[in-house]
Amino acid sequence: MRNKTITPLFIALFLLTLMQGCNKETNPKCGPNKKYDLYLFEYGAYAPSAYTYMDGNNRVYQWGDLVEHVCPDEHVKVSYRVRLHFSLNSRITARGRISWSLLFERQFSMSPDGLDLKGNGEAGLKQAFGENEASFIPILEVLFPTRGNRTDDDQYLKENVQAVEIIAEYLDYKY
Repeated sequence: MRNKTITPLFIALFLLTLMQGCNKETNPKCGPNKKYDLYLFEYGAYAPSAYTYMDGNNRVYQWGDLVEHVCPDEHVKVSYRVRLHFSLNSRITARGRISWSLLFERQFSMSPDGLDLKGNGEAGLKQAFGENEASFIPILEVLFPTRGNRTDDDQYLKENVQAVEIIAEYLDYKY
């Protein structure tokens, strides 16, 4: 009889402890919720600026920006999406990652979901930044076997990729 009362009480106490450890609103070191949102679309009309390089036989297009003024006490949550024009072309793949403090990086796999390639994950910055203001770079890459030159690769990207999106949610650093 006693075990039936203690078990739910223990579970409730455990859950309450977990929730208090991640309570963003009472964290004195963090400011309000922030969102980094990179959304580029209409590749048929223009090619948004992207860093590009070769990785073996693959042409890689890369997007991302430095995000500063981040509270390191809460994890950064990132989602990635690549929208294709047509049914999934197995020759186009994508990968997402987040890097911080030059030495740290976390990669996220992206999987087909209808006409999209999607991936998400999170990263903790506290190990690298301690109590100091943090920063990170969310990166999205689209890659496919090269068509032989940059002009043809740019055209292939325009014909097959409709949009790219990165969303990173984090807390502002409180000074």
